Amino acid sequence: MHAMAERAGRGLADLHGLAATTVIILLFTAGVLTLLGAYMQVRLPTPQLLPISVERLDGDAASLPPVDAPGWQPTVLPERAPLRAGQREQRAWYRLRFQGGPPPANLQALLLRRPLSALQIYVNGTLLGDSGVARHPLPVYRSDLRYNLPPALWTAPRIEVLVLSVSRQGRAGLGEVLIGDSAELAAYKAERNWRDKTIPGHSVLISAILAIAFAAVWVARPRESAFGWLAAALAGRALFTQLGVQQTPWFDWPELYRCLIYLSLLGFIYCELEFSRVLLQMSDARAERRVRPAFALIAATVVGVSLTGSGGYAVVGALLAVPAALVVGGTVVWRFARHARAHPESREVRWLLILAGVLLLVGTRDWLYDLKLVGPDGCGRFQHFLTPVAFAVFGGMLLRRHLAALDAAESMNRQLEARVAEKSDEIERNWLHIAGIERERARFEERDRLMRGMHDGVGGHLVQALAMADAGQSVERVREAVQCSLDDLRLLIDASDVHVERLNDVLARFRERLARRTATLGIVLDWDFTRMPELPRLAPERTVQVLRILQELLTNVIKHAQARRVVIECQLLQPPGAPQRVLLDLRDDGVGFDSIQLRAGRGQASLAQRAQALGGTLQLESRPGAGCHVRLIFPLLDDEA
Repeated sequence: MHAMAERAGRGLADLHGLAATTVIILLFTAGVLTLLGAYMQVRLPTPQLLPISVERLDGDAASLPPVDAPGWQPTVLPERAPLRAGQREQRAWYRLRFQGGPPPANLQALLLRRPLSALQIYVNGTLLGDSGVARHPLPVYRSDLRYNLPPALWTAPRIEVLVLSVSRQGRAGLGEVLIGDSAELAAYKAERNWRDKTIPGHSVLISAILAIAFAAVWVARPRESAFGWLAAALAGRALFTQLGVQQTPWFDWPELYRCLIYLSLLGFIYCELEFSRVLLQMSDARAERRVRPAFALIAATVVGVSLTGSGGYAVVGALLAVPAALVVGGTVVWRFARHARAHPESREVRWLLILAGVLLLVGTRDWLYDLKLVGPDGCGRFQHFLTPVAFAVFGGMLLRRHLAALDAAESMNRQLEARVAEKSDEIERNWLHIAGIERERARFEERDRLMRGMHDGVGGHLVQALAMADAGQSVERVREAVQCSLDDLRLLIDASDVHVERLNDVLARFRERLARRTATLGIVLDWDFTRMPELPRLAPERTVQVLRILQELLTNVIKHAQARRVVIECQLLQPPGAPQRVLLDLRDDGVGFDSIQLRAGRGQASLAQRAQALGGTLQLESRPGAGCHVRLIFPLLDDEA
């Protein structure tokens, strides 16, 4: 029961909201019609001279008809002459007589109100003006014409005015004609031109700007097809308004021109229907399935009747095309009303409902005005005055969507920044954790390397010294074994010195210890560091291999070569297309040996293995009595060069 009551309460609130919207539409429309009705009424200046008699002569005469020509028929202005079948141009002569009287003090003018055709005017047999009866395309004057009346043409007691009316867009005819003060009629005509020409022109411009803006949005976002339909609808509205106020047709094909007027109206209203369907995401297209064939039939009827050149096009347009457009407009209003009732939070649809409702009511008024069922006569159509309202609604819709997109983008940016900051913190924590693990791993690897080095080098020498001592070997031999252990320990310490940045520093320490040892043995060490290249820092394990190779070579020189001089040189080689290489060159002037017989020895094999561990080669050359020459060549790795 509670849920049913809640649903009933929501439904009642929706109905109240829809009723409020309906009241707004009706009040706004009533206010618009009242204001525009008062605004469009421009009072004619007084006093004014009206014709005392009006006659019409039907025919094809292009020159002044004789005064006593037969066929003149009395008529009342404004009027449309009967349609003369088979004639491409409709012509009619009008004869108006005014009571002249004494000449007035001010300049007088002849005003012809909304003739809807081209005119040629004669006053007392003298040509006063020609609005273009011989032009092609033939003008259609929907605004007033004014011609100054020279004092010489003012005759008493009567003034006779003959007017030739020529039309290719419909029947010939003539609106009201009067004579009044020229300056006052000029001010009146300027005011009428503002209402009848300038304001509709602004309406066309605004509709075109909106059409271009929504078309640009649709091109940029093709999935927003509703904007494409809206752009087409606004373009059709702009075309319909422009054709309705155009004074001179764009081309000299009246039948096609008449077609365009009603086809633009049908296109505008059909695109509006499609816009409402796509915008409201309606899956039910029954209305479209019914409207499309009906629209096609109406359009074909309008085209057929217009192209035949008969006068029935006006009846077909007024009684078929325009009512069809109003029915479809009512369908659009009903759709927006249903959606607004189902989604009361949708302000955009509610504003579109108000706009569509006002346009429908004002369009109905304009249709009734064209049928001369409402007036007053001469106040014109009101549709183009609602274009600023449409601009405000559609512009507000675009602005609202743009601001919503900006808000969404800013929200997404804030979320993204928060996620990036969160991930950055997580990455930093992981990096610190990984760095700690790497430090621990490096510490373990360094300890393991030192343990292996001490086991293979220092440990072996100490075990050997201990065995010599147990076996009662001489003190000199035991001392030599201990010295080798000490040298190997210092070598490990030098290779593990974290403060050493270059191989030059390691070799300098090694040379310093080696120089003291060779000096006590009377061996000259020639190792000039001023000619050494700048060498990078090697990994500790690679540094150990270099030092052990040098140590073993120099130990062999000291123990076996009986040399008096040892020369060591270092060079940095740069082969084309290959990584940099380091060359260590060692020569002595000792007794030498047969290098071929020595290749199978354990010492040379050990040296070759250490050189291979460096990724390099060891070349040994010696002959008895000619000393020994050793070349160690090894590459620098990418992270060392």
